[in-house]
Amino acid sequence: MRKITAVLVAAGFSLSLINGFVFSAPQDTLYVNMLEVFNQYNKTSDYDKKLEKEQKQEETLLRQKKDEITKLSGQIKLLKDSERSKKEKELSDKKNAFNQETRKALLDLKKERDVKMKEILGDINRVISDYAKKNKQQIILKKAAVAYADERLDKTDEIIKLLNKSYKAKK
Repeated sequence: MRKITAVLVAAGFSLSLINGFVFSAPQDTLYVNMLEVFNQYNKTSDYDKKLEKEQKQEETLLRQKKDEITKLSGQIKLLKDSERSKKEKELSDKKNAFNQETRKALLDLKKERDVKMKEILGDINRVISDYAKKNKQQIILKKAAVAYADERLDKTDEIIKLLNKSYKAKK
């Protein structure tokens, strides 16, 4: 009888501890749709416009150089053999320079894009962290990691508003 009582007391004590942990856990873990936040952030769209403009400028410059190469290639066909080899060397040099400039332009744009994306994601994470601290939230999950959650726990719109407000203030 004593053993049964001791086991029941120990089990009750264990259950009360577990119960205490369960009920002290956050009752309303929030979530955010990171893709939507990223896409709705004004800084993202401003940067996309800037990057598109830079890309068009690079494409224009490269197109001009390609046109020069095409023109030179057409001229070579009309030249005498003695002049042709000299122009073919010039054409080869221009093609190599064009290919190097194209690779460099693509790498530079990619590097700039990567730096800006890291900056934008840093802004998003900072605002989410500030929101969590201000609202005494222990956990805010990415929506992609959530199998199911009540839509009332979705704070995506609030985060977007806070992000855009802070971005506007910095401008």
